[in-house]
Amino acid sequence: MDMRIDTAIRQMFVNPRIKVDEMSMAFCLSRKQFEREFYSMVGMNPKEYKQVFSFRKALAYMQNGSDTINQVHIALESGYSDQSHFICEFKKISGYTPVTLLESTNPYPDLFTNPI
Repeated sequence: MDMRIDTAIRQMFVNPRIKVDEMSMAFCLSRKQFEREFYSMVGMNPKEYKQVFSFRKALAYMQNGSDTINQVHIALESGYSDQSHFICEFKKISGYTPVTLLESTNPYPDLFTNPI
């Protein structure tokens, strides 16, 4: 993978609220050039990747967090701007609100995070 894209993905991990414009400026590329390069390496544009990444991070908090972690904390730690944004994006991706998903099933199997 191109070092710029690898670095951009690491930046998203460290700071999930980083903007695409900030990443493109850090690599001295226009937003369009950065998006094109990112898409060719990852298979989706940076914004889509960030949405999936934030969703996955929220699921991990929900799966491994205690009952004391609230939705505001999960939203902010996962890169969402606020709880409303978190719930809206979560429902768009999964079809469930976070509470509904937790009430109906475990958010995801943790086979890949805790293999047998």
